[in-house]
Amino acid sequence: DDALGRIAALASLPLDSPALEQALTHPSLANERRGVVHNQRLEFLGDAVLGFCASEELYGAFPDADEGVLTRLRSQLVNADALATWGRHVDLPGVLRVGRGAGGNGLRDSTNALADAVEALIAASYLEAGLDAARRLSAVIVRFGLTLAGPHALRDAKSQLQERLQ
Repeated sequence: DDALGRIAALASLPLDSPALEQALTHPSLANERRGVVHNQRLEFLGDAVLGFCASEELYGAFPDADEGVLTRLRSQLVNADALATWGRHVDLPGVLRVGRGAGGNGLRDSTNALADAVEALIAASYLEAGLDAARRLSAVIVRFGLTLAGPHALRDAKSQLQERLQ
């Protein structure tokens, strides 16, 4: 599958990686099949790795931005909506492994399921390919979010409101 190959390459993982398979496995499938391991533990780790890598990326990319701006920007780029948007961009819904019942409920495209899978993918990349691989994947996600956020992303909410009111 093209999408699976692209996603595996972005995560620096081979197609037959058990961690890749786990990262793409929603709990609904694990509930239906014995021996299948879902992505929630990976999602826990991936959340922390992404937070670190995104902070590092933003710190380097915006040397004049203060802590408040960087914090707001990071939260804008690594929240569930942003991660799910990137997941849709790379066709993650097509490779997400969900249970039979959940598949018909639109779970494959749900914001939370996609965001969890993206974080799990980052953890899989970190565990199997190392921190540099997780950094590269996180940078792709952060830069994609910055592209969507546009030039207003660095301005704080008060400045944006004042600008709109004027």
